[in-house]
Amino acid sequence: MKRPEAMAGLTLRPGIDADLPRVRTFIAGVQARLGIQHDPGTADADLVAPGFYAPPRGRLEVLEHAQDGIVGLIGTIELDANEAELKKLYVASALRGTGCGAFLLERSIAWARERGCRRMVLETNSALERAMLLYTRRGFVVSTDTAPRGQDCDRRLELAL
Repeated sequence: MKRPEAMAGLTLRPGIDADLPRVRTFIAGVQARLGIQHDPGTADADLVAPGFYAPPRGRLEVLEHAQDGIVGLIGTIELDANEAELKKLYVASALRGTGCGAFLLERSIAWARERGCRRMVLETNSALERAMLLYTRRGFVVSTDTAPRGQDCDRRLELAL
């Protein structure tokens, strides 16, 4: 997928453990605007666990603006040889609808395919209508084999890779 024009002037780079405090702050702000309580002890436990996204079994990428800091991110982990999980996908309000989220999602899917995974899963909240639209347009369907585990999640979606 071609990099969206809205990403001009932004840097996409691998995230590191030292980024986690800024990542948590960014996500808390996005969640507050969406009416979701940020809880690093449950649904966001991955954001307080050093090494959670460490290669080769994980990948965290942050999208940064030179002055504004983190404006987007994506976090994916390999659950096993056949399955990856999209753990985090966030973009700043100003970037919604610009193709940045779809671009990040495609990077996550490509990473899972490169690892040989045959399925990608994610958990979300159906109230996040724009996210649900992004996922379903990409081919994700409601998973029937496992209920969501996240505190604020009521949908578990999957995509055959």
